[in-house]
Amino acid sequence: MTEELDPFNEGVESKGKYYAMVVLTNKKLLLDDTYSDLTIKVGGETVCAHACVVASRCEDILPLPTDEKSRRKKKHDVKVKNVASAQIMQRVLEFIYTGMVDFPKLTDKDILLLNAASRQFKLARLSYLCERWLREHMTIESVFHLLKAATDLSETRVKGFCMQFALQHYNDFISNKDGIYILGIELFQEVVAAFQTNPPPPEEITPDKAPQDTLLEDFKKMYNQMPFSDVSLTVGGETIRCHKAILGAHSDAFATFLFKEGGAAQEKIAANTFKSMLKFLYYGDDHIDPLPACELVEFSRRYKLHSLLRICEDKIRNSINKSTVLEIINVAHMPADTGKADLVDELKSKAYPFLLENFTQIDLQPIRLYNPLISIEILINLQQAWKTGKYGLGSDGNSGA
Repeated sequence: MTEELDPFNEGVESKGKYYAMVVLTNKKLLLDDTYSDLTIKVGGETVCAHACVVASRCEDILPLPTDEKSRRKKKHDVKVKNVASAQIMQRVLEFIYTGMVDFPKLTDKDILLLNAASRQFKLARLSYLCERWLREHMTIESVFHLLKAATDLSETRVKGFCMQFALQHYNDFISNKDGIYILGIELFQEVVAAFQTNPPPPEEITPDKAPQDTLLEDFKKMYNQMPFSDVSLTVGGETIRCHKAILGAHSDAFATFLFKEGGAAQEKIAANTFKSMLKFLYYGDDHIDPLPACELVEFSRRYKLHSLLRICEDKIRNSINKSTVLEIINVAHMPADTGKADLVDELKSKAYPFLLENFTQIDLQPIRLYNPLISIEILINLQQAWKTGKYGLGSDGNSGA
C-alpha cells in the first residue's frame, strides 16, 4: 500500500492511519464527474473538477468564497493560461486531490510542463516532487532528451541538474554518438565549456526541507468551512452542510437515500455523531467517542462504510463503562453482518458482567427504547447471578436470603 501511494516511499506512516484511505477515495472522486461543479478551460479543452476541493487546496485556481452568495454558487468556470494542455491540467488536479502524481506514466517532458504549471499555481510541493523525480531517475540514456527539453522550456533548475549529471558522467556523455544530434551543436558545446568552468549546480531541496504535504490539513479546512456545499442534511434537528461528491465517493448508498429530501432526517442519529462520521470521511479523523461509535455501527453497516465500522467496533470493545454499557448491549443485539458473531459474543461476554457488577448504579430507563429481547436477556442474566451469588447478588444460591 505504501509503495502504491507515495512516489518516494517515505512518510506515509506519519500522515495518519487513514491517510491512504483518503488518498484512494480522492482518486475515485477525481475520476467521477457525477457531482462536479467546476469547469477548467485550457485552450480549447475543458477539465471537470470539484470546486470545494480545488478552492481548499489551490486558491490560485479558484478562490475560497468570501460571502454567502459566492458560497452557494452552483457552477464555476475558470480559464487558465500558460498550461500546456488539458492533460497537464489533469495531472495538476491529480496532485490537488491526492497529494501525489503517478510519475511513471509521464514522459520527462510532461513532468517539465507539470513543473511549470506547479509554479504558476504556487504549488510548491508539486514542483519539489517533479524536480526530485527527474533528478533521481536521470540516466545517461535519458539526460540528453531531458537537457534539450529543459533548455527549450526555460526550466533552468532542471537544466542545471542535467548539466551537473553530464559533468559527473562526462566521459560517457561525450562518447554517446547520438548525444550531439539530440542536443544540437550549440547546447553540446555548452556542456563541453561547462566542463572547463565547473559551474555550481542549483541548490538541491532535501526531503527534510521540502514543502510539507498538507492534504489532510486542507481537507480538514474544507470540512470546517464547507465551501460551495451543495447539500444540507437535517440530522438530529440540526442542519448540517456537506458535499455530495465527498460522501458519494465513500459510499454509493449515500446518493440513493441521504440526498433525497428528508432522507437524513429519518436517520435515528445525533448531530454530533453525524459530524464525527463526516470528519472521518473528509480527512480521516478516527477520534470517535464511545456513544457516537455505538450509534454509527448500524449506520456504517447500512451505508457500507467498512473502515468506519471497524473503528467503531474497536472503540466499543474497549469502552465499556457505566454510561456506555447499555448502548453497547444494544449494539450487540443488532442484526450483524456475516462474520460478526465473534464480535457480538465478545461484547455480550464483557457487557453483561459489567452491568451486573454495577447494577444499582446504571440508569436502566433507555432499555424502554431497545429491542424487548434485551430486557429478557438482562432478566435471565440477573436471575442466574442471583442463583449463583455472583456480582454480590443473591446469597449462595438461596433466593431471598
